Amino acid sequence: MACEGVFHTASPIITNADSKEEMLDSAINGTLNVLRSCKKNPFLKRVVLTSSSSTMRLRDEAEFPPNVLLDETSWSSVEFCESIQIWYAVAKILAEKSAWEFAKENNIDLVAVLPTFIIGPNLSPVLGPTASDVLGLFKGIC
Repeated sequence: MACEGVFHTASPIITNADSKEEMLDSAINGTLNVLRSCKKNPFLKRVVLTSSSSTMRLRDEAEFPPNVLLDETSWSSVEFCESIQIWYAVAKILAEKSAWEFAKENNIDLVAVLPTFIIGPNLSPVLGPTASDVLGLFKGIC
């Protein structure tokens, strides 16, 4: 039986500012490695990339009027995200852009989903940013 579809859902979430390069490298190269493997499969029909809403909603207020509809042409500002050190967003932006470029060059049918947050069993002994935010909501802290 051939593999016709691939869901790429993993991405590093590293909150230590010193690990910026590690996060960027892991996100971009991890995504491209999945796509390189997909390219080798002659039966592949589609790849679904789990990206993030942070790839399209983070910009300086001057660049982001409040009533503008966001669509597939909307991208967060890498420069803005770097200026406030949101390395996860920078990594997701660059990884998704790299994925679109690779998919176009290699005739891969790519779809990206951009969730705001994902909740599920925690794989790490330390709560990630999303789980911490949700826990804060439940505790009435946020």
